[in-house]
Amino acid sequence: MVNFRFALCILCPIITIGCNSNTNSITSPKTSTTNLDAQSDYLHANSPFQLPVKINHIQRVSLNTHNASGTDVSGSYHWKNNNCKFIATYYFYPIPQNLMAAYPDSKTNKILKLMYETTRDFIMNTPPKKALISEKLVSQNGSQGHETLYEMNQTTSVLRLYAVDNLWFLKHRYTYNKDCVTTVTPLIKTINQVVYLN
Repeated sequence: MVNFRFALCILCPIITIGCNSNTNSITSPKTSTTNLDAQSDYLHANSPFQLPVKINHIQRVSLNTHNASGTDVSGSYHWKNNNCKFIATYYFYPIPQNLMAAYPDSKTNKILKLMYETTRDFIMNTPPKKALISEKLVSQNGSQGHETLYEMNQTTSVLRLYAVDNLWFLKHRYTYNKDCVTTVTPLIKTINQVVYLN
């Protein structure tokens, strides 16, 4: 079995990216971030992901790469209507080959669980203070994942993390007013159907 400290050393530089969906900046001091052209649709090479400039009436407000090869990419979408404010951030990146080698027979299940738990705990321990409301298994287009629902003040925050094609992690972060869940739910469904092409 892989040493947990070894796995954590691999994951820590990764999980710090994309954790704060309350701002446009989702960078980490340990990463090299480049802002991409925000005026055009973005199709990620060699993966089933895209980040259009606009999805219906939901505007993309940021688009970044977080490594020199351009495999680690994130984008954020903002939408506001009356008292409802909705922020969605997507981050996709290759599953670390070090972990794939450590778990050759797991079909990424153990790696996904380790990444999810590490990310979940990082978010919980990062201000502002949050309450963990629920956790559950989820799936999207045949890809398995985990979901955590947090609450902080009058805001709901959701983390979803999927392993896609045994090659990619796809991370979702949603933040919205607690009383806007009925309005926001169809927005989340609409964006997800477009971002993930499979």
